[in-house]
Amino acid sequence: MNRYKLISYDYTKNNDIITNIKSQITKYINKNDSILTDNIDINTHKSTVLQYLNTYNANYTINHYYYFFYNYLVKDMNIDFKNSVGIDYGCWAGISSIILALFECKKVYGYDFFPNNIIDSMIDNIAPETKTIIEYNIINKQPITNKVDWVLIYDVLTDFRSDNIIKEFTELVDNFYNILNKNGILLIADFESNSRINIKNLLEILNKFKVNLYYNNNNMRFVIKAIK
Repeated sequence: MNRYKLISYDYTKNNDIITNIKSQITKYINKNDSILTDNIDINTHKSTVLQYLNTYNANYTINHYYYFFYNYLVKDMNIDFKNSVGIDYGCWAGISSIILALFECKKVYGYDFFPNNIIDSMIDNIAPETKTIIEYNIINKQPITNKVDWVLIYDVLTDFRSDNIIKEFTELVDNFYNILNKNGILLIADFESNSRINIKNLLEILNKFKVNLYYNNNNMRFVIKAIK
C-alpha cells in the first residue's frame, strides 16, 4: 500500500459553475416548496430533500463537492472522468452526481434511498446542460450488475447502518469489484473520526485491490483509491 498526504484546499470561493448550481437549487426550492401530493410518504421524502437542498445552499456543501472532486480526485489522484461510466453510491439528494457529471463522464449512476420521481425531478431541474446521463436508482438488497469504470463512496461510512457492518460492507465491496472494468477504481472517502469502519478494517476488506491511501493530518480526512 502506498500512502500520500492530502493538502487542505480553499472551499469558500465560488466560481460560475458553483454559482449557477446554487441559483438553480434556489429556483427549484421556491418552485416546489408548497407543492404537495396525496401520498404522505412522498411528501415526507420531498420535504427532506428540500431541507437538504436548503442546507446545501446555506453552507459550503456545493463548494466542497466541486473542489473535493477537482482537487483530490482529478488533480492529486489523476482520475480522468471523461467518457467514463461510474457509480455515486450514497448520493443523498443527487447533488454529488450532478457535480460529477461536470467532469465529462459518459454516465453517472446515483444510488440512495429516496424515491426515483423526487430525485429525477430535482436532477432534471438543477443539473447544468451536459452530455452526461445521470440515472438515479434506489438502493436495495439486489447486487448491482452495471459494468463501470469507477465507484465513489463519499462520506457514506458515517451513516452506514447495519447490525453487521463489516460483513455487509465486505459484500458491497465484492459486488463493486465484480462490476468494475479492468483497472477500474473504487474510491472511499470519509473522516477517520466519523467512519463506522476504521482504516485498518477497510484495508483488509480491500485486499483484492491495489490500494493507495491519501490522508489529511489536519482534519483526519482520508481517501482510499483502490484499483482493480
